[in-house]
Amino acid sequence: MAFSSTANRSWEKSATTSLTPPQGKPHPPPQEATHVDVDAAVIAARKAFDGVWARKRPHEREACLLRLADLLLKNSREISEIASIESGRLLSNTRGIDVEHSVLVLRYMAEMATKIKSTTLPLSIPYMPQGEFDGYTYREPIGVVAAIVAWNVALGIAIWKIAPALAAGCTVVLKPSPQTPLTALRLAELAVEAGIPEGVLNCLDW
Repeated sequence: MAFSSTANRSWEKSATTSLTPPQGKPHPPPQEATHVDVDAAVIAARKAFDGVWARKRPHEREACLLRLADLLLKNSREISEIASIESGRLLSNTRGIDVEHSVLVLRYMAEMATKIKSTTLPLSIPYMPQGEFDGYTYREPIGVVAAIVAWNVALGIAIWKIAPALAAGCTVVLKPSPQTPLTALRLAELAVEAGIPEGVLNCLDW
């Protein structure tokens, strides 16, 4: 399944089956993405990077991430239950580590969007000894980031990768583990609700 804030928002029947660790019973998995979905996600991410996300000011990116953190907290029970079902961990564990820790990381990284600094240095040029020059570095987002996530603490690891990339102005194609894709797909839905523009965060189950 490819869920992106642009391309494919539909849920389709999958030919594969995932098991819920606590019961050993199958739960309805999202359809696996294909190379076509991967290409579409990268194109969508690049389009968003060159367009709407690039035009967002740092304080606007910060606001988007803070809203996403608030939505994670608001939906903490649901997301904790999803994480428990697909990973087999206790609800108290998934709420504390997957959800509450992710909220803290999102809020921290959101604030970093307005704290990205450049450096200015005085330059001394031998062949122009009396000249006064300055050199500076300017930090800018690099483009589309591919984020691959392991099965353990899936949501937390996804946030560790997504939050700094989005704060810096990059766009993301997220590839969760096929064993634990559901929290990442739910995160992509919440990102849309938080006002993160279409194509900025794209999630592939593959």
